[in-house]
Amino acid sequence: MKQIVFIVSLCSSLYSTAQPSLWRNVHHIVYARTFSANHHLPASHLLNQARLGNLKRSSTSVLYESRFLLPGVGIYSCVFATPLGNGGIGVSFGAVGDRYFKEQQFGIAYGMNINTSMQVGAQFNYVSATGEGLQREFAVVPEVAWLCHITPALSLGLQWYNIGGSYVIKQTLLQIPVIVTVGIGYEISEQVLLEVVCVKASQSSLTAAMKLLYEPVKFLQIQLSTAFQPSMQAISFRWKRGKMGYGIGGSYHVQLGISPNVLLIWQ
Repeated sequence: MKQIVFIVSLCSSLYSTAQPSLWRNVHHIVYARTFSANHHLPASHLLNQARLGNLKRSSTSVLYESRFLLPGVGIYSCVFATPLGNGGIGVSFGAVGDRYFKEQQFGIAYGMNINTSMQVGAQFNYVSATGEGLQREFAVVPEVAWLCHITPALSLGLQWYNIGGSYVIKQTLLQIPVIVTVGIGYEISEQVLLEVVCVKASQSSLTAAMKLLYEPVKFLQIQLSTAFQPSMQAISFRWKRGKMGYGIGGSYHVQLGISPNVLLIWQ
């Protein structure tokens, strides 16, 4: 029987002026359900690698976003995750830019169960940047994550990106900031999940977001969210047929404009 899942999400993009956050932050739009014991979405471990600890099945997702419809700010992302041992492993690749300036990040993550209520995870990222007439430069950026299910309905998580401290790739002046994300998720019922997330990047102000996921029936999900500092709204549609999932959407920034995106998922 054909299974169709339709997701309408109105949410916010946590946009930072730091360049390495540019392609990473798009996942705050598409991949929700990070701080939860039961709700899960492929590639949500990008926001918290500890999610790999309770991974149930393999998945691959591919995402493209045209940030603000600017030709030099296309964001590409490909993520694979699969259960392994007492947890799961994830491999991700992201890129932003064009031949004049391009930033890329390749990451390998692992998450595991400490016990039934706690998971931990870590990821190592190879970040590189190059520009026209400039030699390619790179840095290795580690990150760690922790997720605790305080009760079956209440979960608390922490992610620390770039635990080695801020770094600048000199020729391209690519800034790699420290980014700390703290989030809490509360499953009000089997159909409703509420998440509150705070993100602080070095040399940037604190950003907070609230997300509400509502699943009135099995084939329909609605996600609403709002964020501050700065504020950016988005809407996306996702449906599933068999093992394939498809998504299309976009975000809107008052000053910078529209950022459409498309998503493919294999499970």
